Amino acid sequence: MKKLIKKLLRENLLYEDTTKEDFFNKHNIDADELSYLGKGDFGTAYSIGDGRVLKITSSKNEFEIAKSLVGKYNVPALDGIVDFYVAETVDGEGMIIMEELDEDSSIEDLFYELHNYLDEQGLPIQYLDNLDIDELDLSDEMHDFINDLDDIIRGYRYIGIEASDIKPDNMGRDKNGKLKAFDIDDRDRRWKN
Repeated sequence: MKKLIKKLLRENLLYEDTTKEDFFNKHNIDADELSYLGKGDFGTAYSIGDGRVLKITSSKNEFEIAKSLVGKYNVPALDGIVDFYVAETVDGEGMIIMEELDEDSSIEDLFYELHNYLDEQGLPIQYLDNLDIDELDLSDEMHDFINDLDDIIRGYRYIGIEASDIKPDNMGRDKNGKLKAFDIDDRDRRWKN
């Protein structure tokens, strides 16, 4: 029985709950330095202050996706997905530590401009690769945005998510200016939990 419990713990199939204080100490988080970033349907995000974000989520689906992506930041297919460093349960809550992204206003502007092009061709955002860009007079900035957004969509598909929640509120730029998605969830699986 001991071997089975150790195996389950090692494979993260059995969760060993810790306290928030233990979690903060283990991951070098100063609770007094946390800065509120925002609240969504399933959680709240805080800047840790060192290029990392702490997300406390109530979505089992979001937590499981983040957990499956921890440490996979060198996988080329995931270039458009935020880097996940930690996903643990703490006092019954899903705690996720991820890369902090900059949410600049140009993302929203470019997204809605692109959305108009997609609407004209009758395409949802998930089928961006079918957009006929040869027919459009696009700026260099829009070309770069489309390429980065295409990386995000490929990243979602790589992890098995077709019904991605792609919107400006869920994207930001990393320290190198690369556009990435950070609220990784699957709208199809969300209601099946």
